[in-house]
Amino acid sequence: MAYILVADDYDLLREALKELLEAGGHRVDTVPDGTDAIREFHAAQQAFQPYDLVITDLQMNGLDGDKVIRRVRELAATPVILMTGQSLDKNRQEEIGASRILQKPVSGSVILQEVDGLLHLRQRKTHGHGHDHDEDLSRMGRMGVITAVVLLGIVVAAMALAGVGAYKVVVYLIGEGRLAMLAAGTAAAGLPAVLLFLLWGFLGFGKDYLRTQ
Repeated sequence: MAYILVADDYDLLREALKELLEAGGHRVDTVPDGTDAIREFHAAQQAFQPYDLVITDLQMNGLDGDKVIRRVRELAATPVILMTGQSLDKNRQEEIGASRILQKPVSGSVILQEVDGLLHLRQRKTHGHGHDHDEDLSRMGRMGVITAVVLLGIVVAAMALAGVGAYKVVVYLIGEGRLAMLAAGTAAAGLPAVLLFLLWGFLGFGKDYLRTQ
């Protein structure tokens, strides 16, 4: 379900659009002119319930549709469908900057098709950002593993310089019952758990072992 704002000064068309979109499962607000459209759009943003889509007529009282689109673009990246009975050339269409322009009269099926298309595109863009976020988290996880490996190498090198054999350290850890935890970590979480376990073991019990020598 999307939250849609419809602006049109023709009462019958405005109500027909509302019924059509609500039948398609959307939540719809309607206003009779461009000034009210901007007021409602801004109020929805302030209430943290922004509109997902705006449908506006071109010629209206107050602000015309092109000014509504320009103002919406200043406030958000919300897609806008412009409906007009005028024939607009390519330059005028580009100047207006609507996401879609529908020539009146237009069938309900075409309107729903354009609405669904824009909402689907908006959803894909949103999911794309989420995918980027997941990639960032994945990179952070890999950096964490690399850091653990580096720290583990430092600990092992320090022990080697102190004359503690790797075999003795492993035996000491096993003697403290850590071998079972190592196996469980391997099965449950894989390599990261193993690395963290080894780091913990070397830093903790390795330090105690050195004190006994």
